[in-house]
Amino acid sequence: MIKNTMSILIAVLLVGCSDSDYVAKVDSQRITPEEFSTYLKVKGVQEDRPENKASILKQYAQGVALEKAILGEDSVDLAEINQAVSDYRRNMIVSRYFESFINDRVTDDSVKNYFSNHASEYEEERVHVAHILIRTNSGMTEDEIQKVKTDIFEIHSKLRAGESFEELAKSRSDDKISGKKGGDLGWIKRGSISPIFSSSAFSTKSGAVSDPLLTEYGYHIVKVLEEPKVIRKSLDDVKGEIRHMLKAKAKQAELDRLLSVYDIELNLAELE
Repeated sequence: MIKNTMSILIAVLLVGCSDSDYVAKVDSQRITPEEFSTYLKVKGVQEDRPENKASILKQYAQGVALEKAILGEDSVDLAEINQAVSDYRRNMIVSRYFESFINDRVTDDSVKNYFSNHASEYEEERVHVAHILIRTNSGMTEDEIQKVKTDIFEIHSKLRAGESFEELAKSRSDDKISGKKGGDLGWIKRGSISPIFSSSAFSTKSGAVSDPLLTEYGYHIVKVLEEPKVIRKSLDDVKGEIRHMLKAKAKQAELDRLLSVYDIELNLAELE
């Protein structure tokens, strides 16, 4: 129980700011206008809206009074509380500092400048291809694999004889999704698929079909619908990625600088 709250809570006096250097007083401890203004800011209360300020001030003063009264009871572990407060303060200082530091340095202009100076990083080569796939898997027997090879070379012979790639893709390809579209896979990026498939796709002439080739998915015949071209991403496509990267670099560089200001020595023997 609190021994004698009134001996500590002698007065909680709410006064106007204009004629005094304090807005409230708890016993002899004064709460200044500056302290209360900062408290309102922390609480997210707009100071130009005074309707709730009196009740907030009362709550603030009561909190101060409770703290003083409880400290007089000697019933809490102040060392633990002080360490928690210190840790929170330390983290808040670091967080606020880096938030301000990064926002000052990573601006819209810095993002645009990086994009302009590293345009080649946001270019990629793509080719428009279709394929016919006869699947294989690791559980197949030799006879089953031989049948797959027979099927793919039969399809290849039909293509060489002039039959429609699109119709054969619809009727024979095990890739039913692209098969419905005549085998069309759309524009694929170099390096985004199997190296063997990619090499064939980017080396085959427009309108031509490849020889059968084997990937981890099975046997393919590739047809190039449109020759490779370089596509550059727009700033809008990559500005979020650039901003994130620049922020990470700026933070790491400043972190390294700040940590170099003071020497850190760990006495690990004391932990044993």
